[in-house]
Amino acid sequence: MSDEAIPDELHRACKNLCERFEMLGIKTVTVPRGEWDVLPLEIQQAVPAWLREIHATYPLGHSVLRTVEWNDNSGRDLRFFLPQDMTALFREYFHHRLIKFGYCPFADEGNQVLNTDDCWVFRIKDGTAASIYWLSATAWDGSEEGLKDALTYASPRLALLLCSMELGGNSIETPPPVMWVWETKADDSEG
Repeated sequence: MSDEAIPDELHRACKNLCERFEMLGIKTVTVPRGEWDVLPLEIQQAVPAWLREIHATYPLGHSVLRTVEWNDNSGRDLRFFLPQDMTALFREYFHHRLIKFGYCPFADEGNQVLNTDDCWVFRIKDGTAASIYWLSATAWDGSEEGLKDALTYASPRLALLLCSMELGGNSIETPPPVMWVWETKADDSEG
């Protein structure tokens, strides 16, 4: 496990994102360091210290972010995995192999209805400078060689991905924050 320092760029991206959540009334949570420390050792070793520190410092848990694909106006959601998610993932052979091949799955689409193994990953050895990829489970045959066909490049670094994403609709609770409430305007002539 690396004690790599978190770059200022990533701190700023997380802080900015959390300020957006707060302004819009989106409830998020931090993950205390102790929640990671009680996980099995192999999971602790697979989740870099810098990522656990980000979760302990910034309330990113329970948020959903969204990318926009310019070619067809679709996109992908991103929901950070929490410690309990990592425990469940590690029981699955699919995700266990990802880690064996040097990739850390750190988020999914946050849509339990889809129930897919698709996830966001980065190469553990590249640390905070790692490129971010979207892994399509249906495109992966489970082999290390097959990863190249299943990974779609998303961003050169996590900080840039976080800065470029919009807040996903799955982050919004009912009733929604004021931004999503249609207001009836008073007739200006009634002054």
